[in-house]
Amino acid sequence: MSLQWTAVATFLYAEAALGASSQAFRKQAEGASQAARQYLEDNDALRKQLQESGGAPSPTRDENETLKAKVESLKEELELSKKGEVWGFSQNSQNSQNSPKSRSPGEGRERGSGHAAPGPGPDP
Repeated sequence: MSLQWTAVATFLYAEAALGASSQAFRKQAEGASQAARQYLEDNDALRKQLQESGGAPSPTRDENETLKAKVESLKEELELSKKGEVWGFSQNSQNSQNSPKSRSPGEGRERGSGHAAPGPGPDP
């Protein structure tokens, strides 16, 4: 008989836990729904304001030309990066004089340039 009461109590506890969980999910869904409604209302209000003001301001011809030039330079830079060339240096050429990998550390730097040469310290 006590085993039956234990089973009943376990089932009641599980039902209460599921009920609380379900209630929490319902509140969360209601909050998300309310936020979505508010966003839609705000979006509609902004669209109405935009239509009343005559639409979005169109960019000027100078802005368009500047943006087109920037797009072209970015396309060229992208092509160079695809080929493995960065800032005019070829990453594929190991024997190239311009390749940073072919120089020893500190080579090509002038003294007093503001950059410390790598190494253990100043020459004696």
